[in-house]
Amino acid sequence: MVDYLMKHKGLSIAILALCLLVVVVCMFFMQQGQEVTAKAEFEAIVLENDTQLLVEPVEGSPERNSSDQIVLHLPQALDTLQPGDRIIIGYDGVIAESYPAQIFNVVYIKRAAETPETT
Repeated sequence: MVDYLMKHKGLSIAILALCLLVVVVCMFFMQQGQEVTAKAEFEAIVLENDTQLLVEPVEGSPERNSSDQIVLHLPQALDTLQPGDRIIIGYDGVIAESYPAQIFNVVYIKRAAETPETT
């Protein structure tokens, strides 16, 4: 058997490459089927909504310890958000420590309930 494989190195390499390709494709499709769930959420104020959504976590939130500005990577733009809007962001709990910090797996964004002004 070893002699056969040694004589046909090209065939052996092709079979090995095909097996590797099958494994990679299977892993890709398995990852696509996984649903990301929100493990954390925080309240923030929208700073920019141009090509990216840049937010500032509110004072006292643990995310504020990572950075005073966080870029949210979203699959599609949210045209309804304007600078100054208060929102609640649910995400997978992972923040990329850069400046500004980054969150790649945003699960949801919703408007924060307006707090009534005290007179």
